[in-house]
Amino acid sequence: MIIPADRSSSHLDYDGDSSFDSESDQTRSYPVTHPPAEAPLCTQCQLTDAAYFDLSCLKCLQVFVNPQTSISQIFAVMRQWNPHTQRSIKFCIQQVLERNGHVNDRDSLSDMTLLHFACKAGAAGIGDPQVAAEVVQDLISRGADIYARCRWTQMTPLHYAALFDSEPITKILLNANQAIDIDSPCNEYENGSALHIAAHNLAVNSALVLVEFGANTKLKDNLGRTPLECIPDGSKYEHIPHTEQIIGQLQDILSRESKSGNKSPGRNGYKKAAESVAGRAMLKTMWLNVGDRILVDKAKGATLRYCGTVDFASGVWVGVELDTPEGKNDGIIQDTIYFKCSPNHGLFVPLNRVSKYPSSSSGYQSTITLKASSIRQLNVSKSPTNITKTPVKVEEINVGDKVMVTTLNGTRHRGVVRFRGETKFASGLWYGVELDKPEGRNSGSVQGVRYFSCPEKHGVFATGSKLQKIDSNKPGWQSITLIETIKPTKKKANQHWLDLGMNVLFNHQVGVIKYIGRVQFAEGIWLGLEMRDHVGRHDGCVQGHRYFNCKANRGIMVRPSSVTVRGINGATLIKPE
Repeated sequence: MIIPADRSSSHLDYDGDSSFDSESDQTRSYPVTHPPAEAPLCTQCQLTDAAYFDLSCLKCLQVFVNPQTSISQIFAVMRQWNPHTQRSIKFCIQQVLERNGHVNDRDSLSDMTLLHFACKAGAAGIGDPQVAAEVVQDLISRGADIYARCRWTQMTPLHYAALFDSEPITKILLNANQAIDIDSPCNEYENGSALHIAAHNLAVNSALVLVEFGANTKLKDNLGRTPLECIPDGSKYEHIPHTEQIIGQLQDILSRESKSGNKSPGRNGYKKAAESVAGRAMLKTMWLNVGDRILVDKAKGATLRYCGTVDFASGVWVGVELDTPEGKNDGIIQDTIYFKCSPNHGLFVPLNRVSKYPSSSSGYQSTITLKASSIRQLNVSKSPTNITKTPVKVEEINVGDKVMVTTLNGTRHRGVVRFRGETKFASGLWYGVELDKPEGRNSGSVQGVRYFSCPEKHGVFATGSKLQKIDSNKPGWQSITLIETIKPTKKKANQHWLDLGMNVLFNHQVGVIKYIGRVQFAEGIWLGLEMRDHVGRHDGCVQGHRYFNCKANRGIMVRPSSVTVRGINGATLIKPE
């Protein structure tokens, strides 16, 4: 049993070298997904109704290291997004391995592996980047799957490293696989690469590493944007320190040309398959996109990773990543990279053998808006598979309809549909929406093509899955989504909103919420934070108006979408007015 010698230290200390000392001959030879469980609070913390498991509590620590504590309970602790837990990631993972856990075991609630958790723990300000990097290196040496994707976000360890701006972990991952998956797309970010994710989150350090390893700076996501075009508008961060400098650094990094042939050091002659125009055209006719959930032979669940011509056969082929290891490759055939996935999860099949995954029966959230009459037909008391037996009528969205648009960072905006149809910047059906407020990206024109007209920064384009129709003739409770319908009501009742005194993560630094509400210098809801370090701009007073009190140069005003709580975007945690 390893117990920290100094409970006041920033993270737990360990004996021996950086590798874990679990018995390899007792380790389970196959990975499993562990069922959900709650963190094992000690009796005293249970009586005080503690908000989270505290490793600095000696009694909780004794419960934690008890052999009777399950791996599921340890995963519950690792999900906690606070500095003490994340800086103890090495100790937590050690406990999993000491219980004969497999290096690729998953937590069922987050669908994250140990490597995913270690990459998140590399976030500066919340975790210890150096310790997390050591854990990542050790897990890889033990056979951790560096291509494993979280099924809920479709993010790989590299995507998480880019998101949390962990320079050392990004380097370790790229060196470990010779940067083969450096441009791998992520559904959560409109099929953008790790570089798109870094740009969107102002992660300068990871962006620099990605470019140095040869990330494609000209690669476009589903919205037709390069990483450079994903950098947030600086005007939205007017009261955030150093933002202009960070944006300037990112613009300089992403303006550089990709290295010759887009080949990073150590690719050893691998060539990347060229984009296939024929493949994209055929997918368009089937209303499919790369990254979509599909069925192979109407039986095997998979994710579409590639469609186009191949070197090993004639015609157009589809490359898929199967949910189970029943494939024949890892996306690389005859030294050509078509995509990258875990070993024996890749498979190439003709296009006629794949079909769109039935969204109502999948484990993936669908945000298709339904009519109230159709919702009443759903029997939510039964398992999700029974939903497919009841015909569900989808409410059509047309030009002129009022809608709510959900953006990439989780914020929602009200607007009116001004365009519906196909576009030149991406395949499939798109909607052009004129927002009520200047929170968009354009004036109805994209890449020189005008689809509709509206004031500057009032226009935005989105797919149908990002829209929710607002029917002014019906009560608000009737305009709901399928996923809201089948969610247990208990989860709604236990919703935790942002509140005063809560710790949040902003720009990879920890701050405490001191103010929530409207301000005089801008529209919308803002948060007033007191940062732990002197990285603020004021003491809670902005333009002569005091919103809260804190020490000098520790106060900062930010929008809720700029902070996260345990990995959840703050914009989704604002309590409705």
